[in-house]
Amino acid sequence: MPNVEIRLPHGRFGTDARAALARRLTTDLLAAEGIPENDTTRALCWITIEESSGGAWTVAGEPAENRAEVHAFVRITTFASLLDDDRRRALLEAVNTAIVDAAGGDPLGGLGIWTVIDEIPDRHWGVAGNPIGLEELRLVNT
Repeated sequence: MPNVEIRLPHGRFGTDARAALARRLTTDLLAAEGIPENDTTRALCWITIEESSGGAWTVAGEPAENRAEVHAFVRITTFASLLDDDRRRALLEAVNTAIVDAAGGDPLGGLGIWTVIDEIPDRHWGVAGNPIGLEELRLVNT
């Protein structure tokens, strides 16, 4: 049940590409976490994609949107109890592949795609003012 925030440089991804990226990541990230995909778990996977204004994101002193390689900054927040090294690696690979594919390829293979995973202990996340964990979300045995 990841919460994903993606920041992209101005103009690199159109509306359709951003929507397709969100749909693909919903499926791929649930699989990487080992969570069965269904209507309930899909509804718990939130993805926000924000695009910077023109010239606001620079790489080596030039606007990122003018560079050939793909740039993105991704922050994934999820329950720590879902992840081991293999699942963590699967999350990172899924994000990189989905963004590179959505961009139509990348000459650097995603070196400009940086991803941070925030692992939250069970019951250190709250919904409606109440602490929750996997048991409360009934994800443990789904």
